[in-house]
Amino acid sequence: MNVLNNIRIGFQISIIAGLAMIGFIIVGIFYYNSSVTQNELLEEQNNASQAANLALELQYDLTNAKLHETEFLLKLTMDKVEAHKATLDEAIPQIDDLMKFHDEQKMLDLLVEIKEDFSAYAKQFYEVVDDKTVIGLTQSDGLQAEMSTAVDKVEEIIETNEAVVLDEILAQMRRGEKDFLLTSDPAHIANMDILMTAFDDQLAKTTAIPEYLKADIEAGFNLYFAKFTAISGLMMEVHQDEIVMAGMYTEVLPQLGELVADSQADLNDAIAEMNANSDDTLVLILGVMFVVTTVVFGLALLIGRAISSPIGHMVEAMTTLADGNLDVDIPAKDHKNEIGDMASAVEIFKDNAIDNKRLAEEAEIQSKRMLESEERERKETAEREMKEREAAERRRVEAEEEQRRMMNEMADKFESNVGGVVEAVSSAATQANASAQSMSSISEETNTQATTVAAAAEQAS
Repeated sequence: MNVLNNIRIGFQISIIAGLAMIGFIIVGIFYYNSSVTQNELLEEQNNASQAANLALELQYDLTNAKLHETEFLLKLTMDKVEAHKATLDEAIPQIDDLMKFHDEQKMLDLLVEIKEDFSAYAKQFYEVVDDKTVIGLTQSDGLQAEMSTAVDKVEEIIETNEAVVLDEILAQMRRGEKDFLLTSDPAHIANMDILMTAFDDQLAKTTAIPEYLKADIEAGFNLYFAKFTAISGLMMEVHQDEIVMAGMYTEVLPQLGELVADSQADLNDAIAEMNANSDDTLVLILGVMFVVTTVVFGLALLIGRAISSPIGHMVEAMTTLADGNLDVDIPAKDHKNEIGDMASAVEIFKDNAIDNKRLAEEAEIQSKRMLESEERERKETAEREMKEREAAERRRVEAEEEQRRMMNEMADKFESNVGGVVEAVSSAATQANASAQSMSSISEETNTQATTVAAAAEQAS
């Protein structure tokens, strides 16, 4: 305590402020480093989140493309092809975007493989579309239309000549044709070969068909069977392509699952690392704040006691002086800090107490004189303001009277102008009425003359 009595209070407070400032600087350093790390981790989290979203979108696009493929194979409409193409056109660039978020060679290789699988799947699908288009998306398109045209001519000749057996064989072939188009079962192709042989044999020995028509039937039937053979070949290719596409889908789906899982794991790791960094920083900051607060509080308590005790004694002495007791002993005069300065000041206050009392009495007399002077000035100011308000009121009344006079003049002029307009309008209306009566008379006279002319014409006829 004796040491603190010889140290300036400002310096003591500076020590406390300095310790607090050092604590704040340390906390600030920790916070800054944490913020830099947190921003880096946040960027990693955002990248991981974007990668996870892109992986999910890619998985969704593959499923959507598979759906469009299935719908095309069922409905055979080109809008599904366009939808399939739009989906893959959107998905493949997403793979390139995903490569920007991965630096592991394993994931890059996986993405390259997925991209190649997507491209191969798209190529395979378009080959199926081309084959289906050649076959004919409807019975009136492509090879189906050509096959139907050829067999329709054969059926017409057979039905016209009532070749029942040939008609039955051909009907079986048409059923086999439709069954194959529906199922792509190779057994129907073998059955069609048997029926073709039976048809040729029956055509050769039938007597229901004239010989000159058998050549036409043979040519039409051969064309029909050639178109069926072409269709069946393409259908089998399409069937194999569908199996290949299904295999591609089955192969790439778990790859996408692995990609989604890895992206989600990266996201979870980034979130966990960011939370851990935040928790570690919070613990460090709280620890530093606790240590600094403890030291500052202890030092402040010590300095406070070193200041408050002599100040309390000083207050007692000053209270005694204020009560008029000038024999009181002033404490802390031996202190070398602001407390000692205060004690010296109080000592001076004690020495000048009598002079202060005298000065107070003189000041009271001077205050009374000043109050009387201020009262006179207030009265003069009030009288001056009253005269100014009266003059302003007179000017306001004169302005209102001048305004009313001008308004009356304007009203008189307006009434005069309106009266002239009304008179002019009335005169014009009278002239219009006279013109109307004159025209009415002319109309009546014209009507009379027309009646006379009509009567004369009737007599003349």
